[in-house]
Amino acid sequence: MAKVPGRCVIFHSPEIAQCSFVAKGDNANPRAGKCDNQGVMWRYLLALCAMLSVTCVAEDKWTFVKSGPFEVWTNGSEKQAKYRLLEAEQFRHVFGTMLAKPELKTIWPVHILAVKDKRATEKPLTLVRDAYVMVTPQESVLGPVFRRDAARVFLEANAKRYPAHVEEGLVQAISWIQVDGTRVSLVAPPADSRTLDWARIHFFLTDPGFSGKFRVYLSNLEQGGEESSACRNAFAMPLAEVEKLVKAHQAKGSYAAFPLTGRPINAEKDYYPKTLPSDLARIAEVDASMAKAVSLADLITPESYETQEKFDKAVEAGSKSPNAWLRYGQMMAAKKDKVQAQAAFKRAAELNMQWGAPYAEFAKLETAPARQMFYWKKAAELELRNVAYWEAYATTATEANQFNDAAKGWAGAERAAPSAQERARLTQARRDIETRRAEYAEAERRRISDERYREIERLKAEALGEIRKAEASANARMGSDTAPAKDQVEKWWDPEKGDKITGTLTRVDCLAGGLAKLHIAGGGKTRVVLIREPSKLATKETFGCGIQKAPARKVEAIVQPKPDAKYGTVGDVVQLDFLP
Repeated sequence: MAKVPGRCVIFHSPEIAQCSFVAKGDNANPRAGKCDNQGVMWRYLLALCAMLSVTCVAEDKWTFVKSGPFEVWTNGSEKQAKYRLLEAEQFRHVFGTMLAKPELKTIWPVHILAVKDKRATEKPLTLVRDAYVMVTPQESVLGPVFRRDAARVFLEANAKRYPAHVEEGLVQAISWIQVDGTRVSLVAPPADSRTLDWARIHFFLTDPGFSGKFRVYLSNLEQGGEESSACRNAFAMPLAEVEKLVKAHQAKGSYAAFPLTGRPINAEKDYYPKTLPSDLARIAEVDASMAKAVSLADLITPESYETQEKFDKAVEAGSKSPNAWLRYGQMMAAKKDKVQAQAAFKRAAELNMQWGAPYAEFAKLETAPARQMFYWKKAAELELRNVAYWEAYATTATEANQFNDAAKGWAGAERAAPSAQERARLTQARRDIETRRAEYAEAERRRISDERYREIERLKAEALGEIRKAEASANARMGSDTAPAKDQVEKWWDPEKGDKITGTLTRVDCLAGGLAKLHIAGGGKTRVVLIREPSKLATKETFGCGIQKAPARKVEAIVQPKPDAKYGTVGDVVQLDFLP
């Protein structure tokens, strides 16, 4: 008989004995049997397993408890799992309080595998597929290794980048706490681990003169401020003086446990264990590297396909892994199937709303700068320390001449930069953008000014054209074939009634109240007429008071015959024209 790889799982009770063979090959069939005689069934099972060359082992029951981003999976004591979860949550609470960020989140969930095997050793927190995973014996409290790794995970997901020595001090300080139910204390590490970075944060947290101002210090650093400025703003002290106090604190050598405020948690009552699905239980065995576990790639589950990078099969099998959907979307994008790619990225974003990668992939599919900017900005805001996302956002905004957005992108990239060299490169890029921004603003100003000038000239030309058209129309109606002389005022008004006097204007007498007497010589005599309201005369010409200078100007006046003995005039001028 051919050997079929698999596991033999035995379910036994006083009433019934059942054997289920779980095969790993695609063509293997499950076998199950029931018998009234338990001894016969046991012998049958042993013979069957011997023929198939498999090992018969009883599956462990896996349960889990969950709170916040933490899930504790265990194949042992549910009570111990609850206490491991309490320790993780108290750590998250005090670290969030320290950073002034009450509800710390993670990009990926954190799975703590608390196994009943006493030979197991604590393993570092590692990103495995779509979760951070660590393994610990169920009865061992979570120690500094877990808190160190978890602190870095929380910093990546929740805070803009601090200076390297400050960040390292935060990680070292929070790694050394003691949790006893709701009581949490900050303790000192072994003497050989008391670095200057640790001493700085420990001093700020425990000294009464600094602890209340520590968050102001961190806030200044998070916004990109220099440490010297942060010390002045928070502690009202120069950096050099603060450093002297820190070194003195490091040299002290003896440190009492410092109480911190814990969260009111009752592990027994607040956490409710649930049974882990069988496929996840088998995956937990693989992740915990248990001796009886089969290879994850041998399991017929979405996770097994993901492990083998068969992402299309993982998606078809109903995968709930954001990573599998993202990788499948990338496969579709490479095949130029934009619709399928977008659907896959959308599903990845729905499965993990804290992850920026799906939005980055959306941005790569877009061609419109505005849409690209939207997606790059979203990705960067989700992953505050991802320099590539911030830089892509800034570059896209620059190419679209959206310099306000570009400035925000470059500033975010600078704050996310992990090293001084990278920060210097990004600072120079931002300065170059400021130069381009000024040049663009000046070019825009000139363009707008030119457009306004051209618009005014166009309107003037249109208005003049309408005038010329009206003139031509008027001339046509009057039967005139001659165009009006340039700058000649056309008489569009109705002529005034009165006597017409034509002659040479020889003298103007200016009188009180704005009146004027005109002396007009013509036909061998001079006639004097009165202008009562000079402002109402329809004429462009002007004349001064007194005897008129040569050359004499000819005028034509329409005069209403109203002799005025007071002024010695023969009538009032109602219309005055200067003749060529």
